[in-house]
Amino acid sequence: EIKLKKTKRKSTRSSQCLNFDTYLESFVQRYKFNGQQLVDTEKIRNLWQEHEHKRHTAEIYTGLQLMLQATAEFLVLADRKQWLIEQGYSARILAVLDKKLSPRCHAIVSAKNNN
Repeated sequence: EIKLKKTKRKSTRSSQCLNFDTYLESFVQRYKFNGQQLVDTEKIRNLWQEHEHKRHTAEIYTGLQLMLQATAEFLVLADRKQWLIEQGYSARILAVLDKKLSPRCHAIVSAKNNN
């Protein structure tokens, strides 16, 4: 089992994603693996090269995820809101953060109806 722990708030900065080598250097500085800094990155570089032919497919799936994620998350929120209403609660979905800062910026606010 590998335990991966982030040591900085952001995993990488966009300026450090110009190519795989700069991304990997930034990544290993910002994460600890099983409590230790990763020093030997050769195996990761070899895996990257070995699976590079799959990158286009991975980019397609990543793009699809990006396109569908907000809609799927909102459907889950709407479903949970409807369940609360069916259980006798009032419920609203509110944006509690700036969408630009976090795509998961909504919360369900609910209260028991006094009937």
